Amino acid sequence: MAGSKHNPALVGGAASTRRSRRRLIAIAVLAQAAVLLAGWAATVWLAQTRASASLERLILDQNVHTANVMADTIREIGPKNIRRGSPDWRRLQGLVEQVDLLEQGYVCILDAQDRIVCHPELRQNPDLYLMSYADMTLADDHGREVSFAQLPDGIVSTGRMQTMQGGFHLVATAEVPSINGRLNVHQPVDALALAGDRITLPMIWSGVATGSVVLIVTTLLISHLMRRHDRALEAINQGLEHEVKARVEKGLATRNALVRGLAKLAESRDTDTGSHLERIAQYASILADELRERHPVIDDRWIDDVAVASTMHDIGKVGIPDSVLLKPGRLTDEERAVIERHPLIGAETLQSVSRTMGEDELIEKSHRIALCHHERWDGGGYPNQVRGDSIPLEARIVALVDVYDALTSERPYKKAMTHEKAVGIIVEGSGSHFDPDVVAAFVRRLDEFDRARSRMQDSEAMPVLPASRRVA
Repeated sequence: MAGSKHNPALVGGAASTRRSRRRLIAIAVLAQAAVLLAGWAATVWLAQTRASASLERLILDQNVHTANVMADTIREIGPKNIRRGSPDWRRLQGLVEQVDLLEQGYVCILDAQDRIVCHPELRQNPDLYLMSYADMTLADDHGREVSFAQLPDGIVSTGRMQTMQGGFHLVATAEVPSINGRLNVHQPVDALALAGDRITLPMIWSGVATGSVVLIVTTLLISHLMRRHDRALEAINQGLEHEVKARVEKGLATRNALVRGLAKLAESRDTDTGSHLERIAQYASILADELRERHPVIDDRWIDDVAVASTMHDIGKVGIPDSVLLKPGRLTDEERAVIERHPLIGAETLQSVSRTMGEDELIEKSHRIALCHHERWDGGGYPNQVRGDSIPLEARIVALVDVYDALTSERPYKKAMTHEKAVGIIVEGSGSHFDPDVVAAFVRRLDEFDRARSRMQDSEAMPVLPASRRVA
């Protein structure tokens, strides 16, 4: 008997029994599932058929109520000018955006020609502005259609409308004489169908709960096995995520080191010495942080990128001949034209890098800074005479800190200017050389600039060259 447990016949019979048991369990579960599904299907059809009409009527009543409330609110606000961009328009647009209706419902406002002037998605989709309802019609319960221009005055009308996208909406519309227009309350019919599903399915599930116990137990067992599988897979994924993160961080560190190395290479060809690039990066970080509240685009990552990208501002000087770049005397007009090409050379260099490595925000910022850091707010800069807000924000920041560092740093051809005198020159250039907002931010952080300058500025003595030497 002891050896019978190894009997191939017994082993084969046990295996066959297990297979049969699995088949019987599968057949039983599938049979029960088929019965439940048939019952569910019949119940769903009945519940949704009866609920659909009631839900549609409820939504139409809600739309009528919303239309009346919104019309009263607009009359209380008393707007006169609903042209886009006006204060009255902004109030109405804000009111439309604040309306929270069920199931993707929304409110829009039309002008006297039945064109959209306010819509909750207008900021994301400007094409909606002035989209016309003139050719659209509302159909009542009997299928009769009427255009918006034919709707009776002073009455909230309701109906079903086919949109330009092809779907159908339940619409309540009310004339608002105070703005010589009307407002529409929309409810997508497709969303109502989904709402009906959410309403009826819980009831269906509760009604068949007792008949689905076996399926639930089976599902729980499968879920348990799946959870074990998921936990194992999650552990593998976490390990991969850590590995990817570590490699990305290493790649970014390598990229930043190469960027700084290129910047140092460019700096070595000029007469700037000491920690010029480090100061530029520190000043740019201080100024960007102060501008954060006025410019939503600025976050910690943006500031870090600008700090690194700012060091690339003069990379184009590697393409300037030594006879011009290192000339100790005053530059001729022809030589100044040559030196003023360095923003274009730097931009072309970085654009070539971008084409090779693909999209990279740091390289893009470096490109904009290299190209535009000598542009002036009044359009008198170079190389392209760009003016005002057309100059990228990061380039406006670097334009100021580059001048501040040049003024307060000692060079072979000049003495360092005091912090106070440099501040005076920069403030005087507000609105002409520099962006006034950037200058105002600079003034708010003067103490921090002065401390950074004192801490980082190189103090070694430098031979003095003729005072006629240019500052580029």
